[in-house]
Amino acid sequence: MSQIGKVKQAYNRVDSTGDFASLVSNSGEWADTYPTQQGQSGSQRFFSSDSEDHCFSRALSASAGVLTSIVDGKGCDDDLASRRPNC
Repeated sequence: MSQIGKVKQAYNRVDSTGDFASLVSNSGEWADTYPTQQGQSGSQRFFSSDSEDHCFSRALSASAGVLTSIVDGKGCDDDLASRRPNC
């Protein structure tokens, strides 16, 4: 007999002060089939951007208890004007 647990979370924040604005986003989804690792999976994405064209992005994925991918920069390659926070 196994139990299935699923969790989703997201956090988004936009700040602005004068001419400066920033955006931070962090989200993830996880699943687990206790007591085995067979159904373990998860993904996490962090994104940060500001009006001075600084950007950081990282996405992680895992399956069966093993890290399966790391993707850096997704969303940072886009046209700078389209990702700049509107505050």
